[in-house]
Amino acid sequence: MINIIKLKFKTPIHIGNFGKPGIEKTDAYFCSDTLYSALFYSFPAHIDELLGYINKNELLISDALPFVGNELLVFKQPSSFVFGNSTVEIDRSIFKKMKKLTYVPSSKYVKLYKGCDISDIEDCLTLSSNIGTEEIRTFNTISRVQSNSSSTTPVSLATFTFDINSGLYVVINSTDKVFSLILNLFKELGLIGIGGRRSAGLGKFDVEVLESIPDFFNNQSGKKILLLSTFLPTDYNKLNNNNFNVIKRSGFYQSSIDNNLYKKKDIYAIKSGSVFDSEIKGSVLDNLSSKSEKVYRVLLPLYIKVDL
Repeated sequence: MINIIKLKFKTPIHIGNFGKPGIEKTDAYFCSDTLYSALFYSFPAHIDELLGYINKNELLISDALPFVGNELLVFKQPSSFVFGNSTVEIDRSIFKKMKKLTYVPSSKYVKLYKGCDISDIEDCLTLSSNIGTEEIRTFNTISRVQSNSSSTTPVSLATFTFDINSGLYVVINSTDKVFSLILNLFKELGLIGIGGRRSAGLGKFDVEVLESIPDFFNNQSGKKILLLSTFLPTDYNKLNNNNFNVIKRSGFYQSSIDNNLYKKKDIYAIKSGSVFDSEIKGSVLDNLSSKSEKVYRVLLPLYIKVDL
């Protein structure tokens, strides 16, 4: 059963820039494996329960993708838009803007790839400009060296602030029982925060359940499969002749053995927004630690059907 929740952020967020160096860059969405990890890290008493639901295919979570007002955005797929009226001359500046587009509205998704016009492209650009604003903030960091515990160091950090009618949404495919648990955990996570610099108050949000699920997310007859999560295929041969992008997944974890921070093993996964001819199974990894402990990365696909 499909449910959608909206994360309405009360504070700015900082998101690791997907393997790129430095903290002066951020993004405006969370990959699904980050959401699973946030639930595992924040609620360790529920790890075994959540893994049980995941292994029984009773829980799948999408990336946390932007919404603007009532419009839910999805990633622009790797292929190009199709213009329905080939006699209309397209301004080159429009093509340049199209290349920079990251998201497209779900309500126009099929039209964009089957026969759109200039107004559809302009709508996409307008929505993207209303997601929010990135800025550089300066925080004071207290030295961890005991002899210098009173000294502070200014650190520049990129943050993203969502516009008043914008935020992130998450698609959850689960049973009613599991959804009730996940909803409560997300509400608690909103109080704790998600992303970087939570100790400085970043990443806090309220949760709202979407009462009416758009038809786009409940299509049962589409001929193509749209990926809404970040996943690692168990069989790479099945990727042949499919339309997909790859994303690097890295990051750090806090060891339960000595409480220190360690780098996770890097993984190259399939990015949300990729399109397939049929469903491909994903992976749950538990070997990302450099020590003798389990560190999980859930890379399972959440698909919906689309009429392309």
